[in-house]
Amino acid sequence: MMIPEAVTDLFPATPSQGMNRSADQVRQTCRVYVDAGRVSEEGLESIIRLFNLGKAKGYSFDQTGALVDYSGATLSRLFAGKYEGALDKVVKQIDSYLELEREREKMRSDRFIENSIWKRVENLCNFALMRNTPVMLIGPTQIGKTHCLKEYIRRSNKQVCYVRIPAAPTMKLVVAAFADAVGVTSSISVDDARQRVAKAIGRNTLLIIDELHELVMSAGKGTAMKCIEWIREIWDKSKC
Repeated sequence: MMIPEAVTDLFPATPSQGMNRSADQVRQTCRVYVDAGRVSEEGLESIIRLFNLGKAKGYSFDQTGALVDYSGATLSRLFAGKYEGALDKVVKQIDSYLELEREREKMRSDRFIENSIWKRVENLCNFALMRNTPVMLIGPTQIGKTHCLKEYIRRSNKQVCYVRIPAAPTMKLVVAAFADAVGVTSSISVDDARQRVAKAIGRNTLLIIDELHELVMSAGKGTAMKCIEWIREIWDKSKC
């Protein structure tokens, strides 16, 4: 027999509503679990990955909770930093689902051919994650770099955020692209989004910035420099 849990301090959610929080808010509230020694940094990343996965799919708390066999009310408390149960059990359940999802993605990409470009992309991405350092992938157009980067995302068991620099970029468009990629709402001011992007990612996050050359090719010099300096600031603050 299951005994219903007492539920308090919940945000309203129905199957037709998405989760009404941003990744930076969830990372901040769930930080209390790490500070209290209840979960490791890796466990925190698993919680964030589940949140981002549900957010990307437009799922509600109920729908996201169903992926890991928890109620939407439990997930709402978890993401709000108010879960009082055994977090190691929750993280284990989340990791099991994420690994299952990873295997499904690998099955969907069975036709992918691991060529020399793939090996280069895989090595660079792994190096960036291991050393917490920026790396650059430079090569001719139309040789499959983006395809390989997206394959890496499908296979990775880490938190990976993918940003594509828009054509004819302005600072506003670039910030919006980053905000969407890391799970921060882009329906806020540019200044707010600039501050919140770095808070949404952590040291174990891989941030992929594709088509960076668009800043040089189709943005003014002033805009390009502002964007590059802001990207440097993201790394300084998050060490992603």
